[in-house]
Amino acid sequence: MHQLEATRGVDSPLVGFARLLLVGVGMIGHSLRYKNQGLTSLAYGLGYAAIVLHSIQPFTLLASALLGFGTVIHLLRRNWYVMSLGGIVATYGCLFLWASRQSVLTTDVMRLGLGALLINWVVFLVADFAREPEDDLDRQYAWGSSLLNALAAGWLSFTFWIKADASGGWRPLFAFGCAYAFTSTALRLMGRRTVQPAHSLAASLLLAVAFHKGLDRTRATWAWLLEAQAVVLVGVFLKDRFHRMLGCCLFLAPMIAIFYDQVDARVGRPHGGFDATRFLQTVVACGCFYLTFARLKAFASSSEAGRAEEAVRRMFSYGAFLLVVLALWVQLPEVWVAPAGAILLLLLFELSAARSIEDLRMQAHLAALFAAVTGLALGAQSRDLMAGVPARIPALLVVAAAYFVVFLRQRNARTLCIEADDTLRPIYSWVGAFAVALVVWLEARPTLVGPVWMILALLLVEAGIALGESDLRLPGYVVLVASHASLAMSNLTATGLVGGLSVRAMTVTPAIAATYYLWWRLRSLPQEGSKRAGDGRDEVFGRFLSYLGAAMIGLFVRFEFGLEGAALRWSLAMVVLLLAGHVLRDADLRFQGYLVAAAVIVRAVGFDFRSANRILGLDGPLLITIVGVAGYLAAGFLIRMRRTAAGARNDRRSLEIESTLEPYGPDLMWLLAVALTALYLYRTWSGVPLIVAWAVEGLCAAGAGFALKARSLRLSGLALLAVCVAMTLVRAFTTFDMPGRIVTFLVLGVVLLVISFAYTRYRESIRKVL
Repeated sequence: MHQLEATRGVDSPLVGFARLLLVGVGMIGHSLRYKNQGLTSLAYGLGYAAIVLHSIQPFTLLASALLGFGTVIHLLRRNWYVMSLGGIVATYGCLFLWASRQSVLTTDVMRLGLGALLINWVVFLVADFAREPEDDLDRQYAWGSSLLNALAAGWLSFTFWIKADASGGWRPLFAFGCAYAFTSTALRLMGRRTVQPAHSLAASLLLAVAFHKGLDRTRATWAWLLEAQAVVLVGVFLKDRFHRMLGCCLFLAPMIAIFYDQVDARVGRPHGGFDATRFLQTVVACGCFYLTFARLKAFASSSEAGRAEEAVRRMFSYGAFLLVVLALWVQLPEVWVAPAGAILLLLLFELSAARSIEDLRMQAHLAALFAAVTGLALGAQSRDLMAGVPARIPALLVVAAAYFVVFLRQRNARTLCIEADDTLRPIYSWVGAFAVALVVWLEARPTLVGPVWMILALLLVEAGIALGESDLRLPGYVVLVASHASLAMSNLTATGLVGGLSVRAMTVTPAIAATYYLWWRLRSLPQEGSKRAGDGRDEVFGRFLSYLGAAMIGLFVRFEFGLEGAALRWSLAMVVLLLAGHVLRDADLRFQGYLVAAAVIVRAVGFDFRSANRILGLDGPLLITIVGVAGYLAAGFLIRMRRTAAGARNDRRSLEIESTLEPYGPDLMWLLAVALTALYLYRTWSGVPLIVAWAVEGLCAAGAGFALKARSLRLSGLALLAVCVAMTLVRAFTTFDMPGRIVTFLVLGVVLLVISFAYTRYRESIRKVL
């Protein structure tokens, strides 16, 4: 050996190389005589070691090619595929080392390297035309050897070429790709089914890389599309799953290229813009995807490979959908992206309904999501005009219309395609209602938002009732509540006049009327039987509307007429609510009457008695007291009448708390009447006149209690008289002189004796009255 210092036996490197190579040739000859793959592999290893250890020159490249040819001979004679695989690695490894040791790769040197590479490639290519391997392990080695030969040849040829000509590296790749396309066809015709797929894979990969290196992005995308579609169609024609799946995988390259190109274009044009080249490219790609989707349907099967192919086939429809959505986002002005997505939603929905294609239905739902998101993120933010009108108005209305159309189309059970349809269907009505409400909020003046929302709520609820769709009524309820919130924040405090009336009168009053109309409409819905149109939620919201309407009336009156004399208006409202609750058999209205009754005395005592001005020429506090007492008395009689009336408990709407209050209702109202009068007298008079006034009130209350058989009036009157007696005694001892005290006690004694005599004389009659 020459290269190893410890074992150097000759000084000439050429002689050393010849001796080592001679030993290898001898071992090769020996291996041809005896069938020992291990010894043969060792012989070839020594031969390659001689080449590597020697300073690699052109003639050593020839030697490595001869050794490679020897491995092929063994493969052809004895099916030694492992040895052939090692020969490919060693041969191309020597060629790589030779190229890496070239300081400058001139044209002549490049040609030498390519020539050696071509010889090696042809030598190992011969092995692919050998007879078919018999066992699975040999098939795997044969397949791997064939693919390794192709990839190594392509990579080294590209490396050689770009060192001499940086722009021409695609040429050897293209040439090898075409060559493998030809050899794949030849192997198919010869029946070599083991390595033929490897040749198809090598041809596809080499051509794809050649397109990438030799063409610009747009042209390379066209070439990739053509190549992938051609491979898929070849697989369809040959009924070969490998080629069909190979073509499907090749579609990834144009898909990624188109996606990157579209996104890059959209980033450069924030507001979008039509580009004919990109549009045509997307259309062709979608056509290829849908063609593949349709052609692969015939190859579905129940096997594991068939199910995998079916999953890949379904992904093509989603890929086409993604390209369409991407094109809409890139090609259209931002305000029209959402309407285009809505139209895509309708198309996909109708196609899936007509053909019962689950994937198209799922894509329809995804298109709906796309339309909603882009409508909110792009359309709602747009300031573009169309014929002098903000373009976002028709854009968002188109989205809303598409959502409502899909919602209504799904009423027909035949249009249902996937299990998720039932779950997703209510979302369409909600999003449609939200889109319309959003348009109003964006474009209408603040004082018009509430009224227009109220109209929208009426339409939704009426449509929901007519069609029996709770998913239309529920968005209507939410819009109605939002309408009242908008009215409370914007309209109640608005100033200005419209036609001689205030803005709040022109906007809030119709809203209150609409609220009570819906209250009546929901109240009149059949609750039982086959004609039932509502459900529990409708009933609950209908009851809520009575409170909402009452609250809005209170706010309107407060802002329209002020707070002065509020107790007077509340007294009238109390009677009206109790009367309406009695006539309509509605416990919610009666309960509101109780609440207003409590508010009347709080408002009168806390505010109106101190600050009320004259009303209609009368003293304000006096008029408030008169009306309040009259209202309390009327309310008490009304509650009593209801309790004694036949069928009083047969309410359309009942309320537990109101049912608990009702037995005590008359007593509560009459006690409030006595209390309100007493508090007014206390505020107005003092001293002896107050005692006399309270005494008169107590006598009237007690007398009325006896006459009306009202225990609460009797007790309150007697309690007030007791207070008068106590106040008289206190005043007699603290204020009067001796004669005054004598007269006071005489008069008081006479009164008490008369009362005692009357009670004793008419005890039985009084008990009968009581």
